[in-house]
Amino acid sequence: MMETKEILPLIIPSFKIYISYFYQIRFFTPNMLPLSTAIYPPEWYQKVGYGNYFVDKNGVVNGLNIDEFIFPKSIYDNEIWDEDKCGPNCKYGGDMIGKEPSEWCSFMKKYYEYLKKRDLINIINKYTYHAERVFNAMFNKNIDTLVLIVHEPPTKACSERLVLQRYFADYGIELKEWNPNERA
Repeated sequence: MMETKEILPLIIPSFKIYISYFYQIRFFTPNMLPLSTAIYPPEWYQKVGYGNYFVDKNGVVNGLNIDEFIFPKSIYDNEIWDEDKCGPNCKYGGDMIGKEPSEWCSFMKKYYEYLKKRDLINIINKYTYHAERVFNAMFNKNIDTLVLIVHEPPTKACSERLVLQRYFADYGIELKEWNPNERA
């Protein structure tokens, strides 16, 4: 079992943090800020180019990435897949639910190792600061919820979602799935 890191205070502790997937953004409310963790986000999400943003018809700011959580393409493109740990329709991960990182496929292990080198609290402080100071002022919004975005729905066992949730758990933070029935 891994040691839990000391929890440092967030700058803006009133922010909520969830995880979800691209399809769900259509149900977000203007107080929610989706942040892509995907190496290759959908074209519609970044329709104005990488690193830019737009406001959708629901008033939600789209197009932003959380770069610190994006697995570098140079590592991803050179990845060797563990065929024995992946299911027949799964390029990486197979059924990783409930397994320890030592049992994950090589992709998930490398992604987890990559994340462990980053300071979660500094990353979250940076993005809550930008949401609070920049986007709320620019768009006259009350953004109080950050949502990390992945491609796969929670029913797909092969997902970076599991790695991100484990990484947050290492800091003693539960990264819950956003539920459209519980408005953030």
